Amino acid sequence: MWDIHCLQHFLDPGCMRLTRQLVAAASTVFLSTQVLVFRATSASFSSSSPPSSSFSPSLKFMDVNSEEGKKYLQKAAEELIEIVDENNKVLTPTNRAEMRAKRLVHRATYAFVRNSNNYFYVQKRSALKDYCPSFYDPTPGGVVGAGESYEDTNRREIEEEMGISFESSSDAAAAIKHMFTFYYEDKRIRCWGDAWDVVYDGPLKLQAEEVDSVHMMSMQEILDRFDAGEDFTPDRYELFQAKTLNSLMCLFDFMLM
Repeated sequence: MWDIHCLQHFLDPGCMRLTRQLVAAASTVFLSTQVLVFRATSASFSSSSPPSSSFSPSLKFMDVNSEEGKKYLQKAAEELIEIVDENNKVLTPTNRAEMRAKRLVHRATYAFVRNSNNYFYVQKRSALKDYCPSFYDPTPGGVVGAGESYEDTNRREIEEEMGISFESSSDAAAAIKHMFTFYYEDKRIRCWGDAWDVVYDGPLKLQAEEVDSVHMMSMQEILDRFDAGEDFTPDRYELFQAKTLNSLMCLFDFMLM
């Protein structure tokens, strides 16, 4: 298990930037520069056949003040959440509203969802989200429900939010790999996160309550846009730093084989 903040002890900022550039360059050697975007509608889109850049800019997303939006927010607030201590030991569950209000330590999943060309599926979160609404999110996932495992949560979240599913358990096992568990906290949340790698080239069907759109980006573009000050979820920024370090370690292991 990683404490996400331990990265500061491994690399100084200058070295971290160099590390990121090396890993991003290695992961994007065969990539084109096209940015792909998917919008949340009832239709499904394939990552191999993206919609045009002019696709439906006037779509209606879930309105926070609509009756439908209010019902969704109330339902989410009442959801029972797995609460843990600072050692990730399970405590008595409570609802999401209390967890947020008291900044209780909980569990969540984070999926690095990418296609076979190593473009990452970056969500634009809906305005209904209780954490970082309307921010970019490069690791789809969600809070672990009471009694739910990390693995089940990861599978459920990517299917609910993006329509990502697999025909068989063997296909899922080949496409979904566990990476690492880590602790993260900031002024808004305290969380034991679980990171997963997911390779997917099929169609998307976005959940309008959760996701406004999905943008396909290379690792380098994600990191550059983080650094440029765009609204990305802060826990994901730290997580991508961790993935960069993890990727570099894997690269070194491969080179030493």
